[in-house]
Amino acid sequence: MGISLFESSSNAISNNSVNSNVKGITLYGSSNNKVSNNKVLNNEFGIYFQYFLNNNKIYLNNFINNTYKVCYDRTTTNIWNSTEKITYTYNGKTFTNYLGNYWDDYTGSDADGDGIGDTPYSIDGDKDYYPLMERFENYIVEEEEYKGKVTVDSKYGTVDDATKNWKWSTSYNAPVFRRGIDNPRFSVSVTPATSDKEVRLDVYDSNHNLVKSICIPLSDGKAYTNYNWDNYQSISAIPVGIWEVRAHIEEQEIGSDSFYVIFDFDKMDDGAFTTRDTDIHYGRKIFAQMQWTENLHQYDPQIWMSAINWINGNTTVQEAVNSIANLTRTINGNSTYHHIGNDERVIFWSNGYDDDFDGNRDEFDENWKHNYATSTLGSTWIWIDDLSTYLGPICLERAWLLKDNDDYWYQNTLPDEALDKVITGSNYHDTLNFLNSDLRPYNQTGEQQLESESIKDWHPHPVGVCEDYAMLSTAYLRSVGIPAKMVSGWGNGGGHVWTLYYNDTKWSHLDTDYIPKKTDWEKYRYDRRIYLSESSSLVDHVYTGKYEKGKIECEEITEKYKPNLGVSILSYNSSNGELKIEANYPSTYDEELSFTGDYKVFFKVYLYPSEFVPLRNLDGSVVSDTMELLPGGSNITTFYVDTKTNPIYQFNSIKAKAYVFRHYSYGNVPIGESPWTPVSSIWQSSSSTSMETQESSATTQGESANETINCSIVDMGEFKSGRTSLLTVSINNTGDKNATINIAIGMQTAEPAPGVTPTAILVGNETSIEITAHSIKEVPIDASIPDYFSPGVYELVLAPYNDTGIMYMKNYTVNVTPNYDINVSKPENVTLGTPFNFTVSIKNNDTTQIYDITAKLNLHYYFNTTESLTKSVPQLNPDETHSFNWSLTPTNYGELWLDVEIYSDSGCVIRTVNINSLSTPKLWITPTVPEKVKKGEDFLLNVTVFNSGDVPSDNVTLNITTPPNVTANRTSVELGIIGAHENKTCTFKISQNEDRNFTIFLSASSLNATATNYVFIEIISEKAIFDTGPGTYPSIPGTHNGTITPNQTIIATKLYTYPCEGTGGHTEYARIWNKTWNATATWDGYIGDWHNISFDKPVVLLPNKTYNYTILTGSYPQIHHNTSLLTPNGWINCTKFTDANGRVYYDWIPAIKLWRA
Repeated sequence: MGISLFESSSNAISNNSVNSNVKGITLYGSSNNKVSNNKVLNNEFGIYFQYFLNNNKIYLNNFINNTYKVCYDRTTTNIWNSTEKITYTYNGKTFTNYLGNYWDDYTGSDADGDGIGDTPYSIDGDKDYYPLMERFENYIVEEEEYKGKVTVDSKYGTVDDATKNWKWSTSYNAPVFRRGIDNPRFSVSVTPATSDKEVRLDVYDSNHNLVKSICIPLSDGKAYTNYNWDNYQSISAIPVGIWEVRAHIEEQEIGSDSFYVIFDFDKMDDGAFTTRDTDIHYGRKIFAQMQWTENLHQYDPQIWMSAINWINGNTTVQEAVNSIANLTRTINGNSTYHHIGNDERVIFWSNGYDDDFDGNRDEFDENWKHNYATSTLGSTWIWIDDLSTYLGPICLERAWLLKDNDDYWYQNTLPDEALDKVITGSNYHDTLNFLNSDLRPYNQTGEQQLESESIKDWHPHPVGVCEDYAMLSTAYLRSVGIPAKMVSGWGNGGGHVWTLYYNDTKWSHLDTDYIPKKTDWEKYRYDRRIYLSESSSLVDHVYTGKYEKGKIECEEITEKYKPNLGVSILSYNSSNGELKIEANYPSTYDEELSFTGDYKVFFKVYLYPSEFVPLRNLDGSVVSDTMELLPGGSNITTFYVDTKTNPIYQFNSIKAKAYVFRHYSYGNVPIGESPWTPVSSIWQSSSSTSMETQESSATTQGESANETINCSIVDMGEFKSGRTSLLTVSINNTGDKNATINIAIGMQTAEPAPGVTPTAILVGNETSIEITAHSIKEVPIDASIPDYFSPGVYELVLAPYNDTGIMYMKNYTVNVTPNYDINVSKPENVTLGTPFNFTVSIKNNDTTQIYDITAKLNLHYYFNTTESLTKSVPQLNPDETHSFNWSLTPTNYGELWLDVEIYSDSGCVIRTVNINSLSTPKLWITPTVPEKVKKGEDFLLNVTVFNSGDVPSDNVTLNITTPPNVTANRTSVELGIIGAHENKTCTFKISQNEDRNFTIFLSASSLNATATNYVFIEIISEKAIFDTGPGTYPSIPGTHNGTITPNQTIIATKLYTYPCEGTGGHTEYARIWNKTWNATATWDGYIGDWHNISFDKPVVLLPNKTYNYTILTGSYPQIHHNTSLLTPNGWINCTKFTDANGRVYYDWIPAIKLWRA
């Protein structure tokens, strides 16, 4: 078989032994390849050229004992020697020359002993001008070794540069590009520096496919070029991820660099939900819209590098979203999904993960050693309920999760000294805080170990809630160019947060938290209908952000998540209890809300005025049969009423409510309901019973027995953390018997975290209260408020109980007020990197002393300080004020925040303080030049220097550096101070007379900011021609041989022949060549533009180089009767002219013009 190339170019076939084949090396339609250092022997055809191909370089090969050395099946021209001189050692001597190939039938001589034959070796119309006298192994070639560096421009031309003037700009500080939009710029520097070589750049996509090779000339060892994506038919075909560019000189790889390709988000809405590195999610409206700000840190490498590695090779948004969803669930690729509200022993055993890190998929009987089924108090601290002391909804004991020596412990009592060790375990509002958190608890007493002995060797355990996972997936998606935003839902089932991402034309749903089991999650993570099939509604109100008028506004999108069906009751048949219900689905809803497959619609039917009880079916169920329903469609279902249990009369009214069914789960989220429908209007029966008869037969239910003990709080004092307050409970015994009861007083948060059911903590308990029959008694009860309660709104729970359990509960809204005032002092604005003073003042408003006051700062990585974050004072007297001071230095800019935590024996307070940090001056240079410049043409270089910082720069000087033969009218310009978000522009006049492209370097500098850039100038050379001008008569056709030596670069594709007037003088065949290449042109007869003939390839004549020509003329062309002729473009000489009669002349030069179309 040998070696074959099929329609492939720019390859190297080297260092092979090709032995005993029909065809040794085959090139089919393949040009510009290099074939070297091969042993080609004992084949029928040594090297076989098929179809049209040219410019293959074949040298330093051995052709031995092949039946046919070379075979062509089409006219083709190739180069049979090296195109540059090579330094080599032969027979102990060093030479520098071009090298050809070894041919075993070559019979030429080597007079000078340099190992190269003195006469060419003929090859079917081509020639090896430098045939080797011996096999190539006898020539020791000293190849020059090049070293180089390749960089993909990381400052100009990237997405950072493209978005620098947007309201929210990107800041990867790395070579990141939007696919098909931002053009990567490749820079190459080579040592030793050379200007007579070219470098080949091979570009590989994220799937490791070679997508493009770019050849560019080196100038003083440097080269620059842009990659423009033109080898893809559409942007959507470009894979995202990690790309690579590799540089080669003469097949020697000299360096490589990676760059990153993300999705092609555009400037729609100024990239608000892609480039902004914070997000907002919204809460239930009470008196005002609640909102929380999430710090995404999407430009931190921990975020964007993780994301880009997981989407590597993806081409569609949906592929990438799948990858990001899995990354979010595996938390940074290291540890698996843990939720602070899930009992993992029950939920996770079959989820397909290795949640306990034992190396195996979790099993049903997994020996769990950790569990995060916890509750939170205001999302500030974590505790674990002690179920052994659980009394109904009130937990008498808590197991607190504490931090000590970077390990986590839990114990049943909260020690006094542990206040500064209690941790935040959810609602981080910060992706890095969440990812880097680590909850791996021990039991400090040693009685029960919550984790295995090797816990320190495990992966970290970040544990969060829905908000944390939605925040993380939003950050990952934005970091790879997919617009994303957080969305929150609120209803009678609490709250939940998830993610929206933009997929080509619409916002789509992604939830990385709601479903714990992996198999269910993979099925339903994109399915917003699952919220409608749950027992409690999270979609009564759904909020997200909307970019409008230059800022983010809250938008309610409940209708997109919760459809409103048109429901009506068609008929009721009193004979068999048949009730027909119709549902109509408006066509305005998305087809993704179709109720087919796993999802169906069912109904509950309610009767009025019989206490609005749900009617029962004949089988005892309270729901109708399920139905399928599509947007724009309608359907009817039947409900058979058990009239013995629920008799229906014409004076009744009926209402039907629609809900969602999934598998075996009947949801409790209403998606439509009918109006109350009078039964008389839908009544169907053969009976003639009158309404009066029905009314008289109706039974009246007797009142059920009421509780005989009624308790209520009639007086209460002020509630303060760490203090005891007296409240008075009135007990009314309306029964006929004496009673003994107990009263528990609990307190719980009035605003629990999303997804958390509040549980009251016991603050008071009075037992064995005796109350006589038909009497009222007031009982004082002390309520001791724990000192870990933050000031705010709480619910006080009054719970009478006896030996059989809790009798009932009553809730009262109360305020826990602080015992002290907190004042924060800070500058209105601070500057990145500049220290500022931050002061927290505490004033004691109590009538007694406050002890053990501690102030602690949580800086959230936004500030640095050399001071301790925790400062204390032992006591504060009434009305006394103490100030804590810190010197802080911002490490970021924008709307930053920190938390001030105050602890004392009279309560704790956590306050968030917003701080506006200004960015330092940052200069950007944007040069503008004409797209193309002619040689010798002056042009204007316009330069804009922009300060994207929030504070002005110092005085800015702009400097320009040009190549040696290029001049500017000035080398520097004083721009002065550039204001925040302002720019200044100046103009340089550039003079040049360059033949080749060149680069101008620019630098801007001030005391507090610098910037550099460069601009690439593309020179358009005039279409230089070689023109002898018209000649004279006499003339005769014949064959001209001679040489051409141009004085400038000539690029020609056609040859024009000046004819004698009235004749058809023309050229029938022309060949121009030198030792390394040749080009030919053939006449097609008297058709079309017959005075001109076209070459088979461009003819490139370099200045002061000599080229041979052979021109065969016909009819009577004009002639210059000279042995040599000086033209404006160089010399043309006659070495021999043979006319059509065989006569020879040495002073006939054809009148011709070489030119480019």
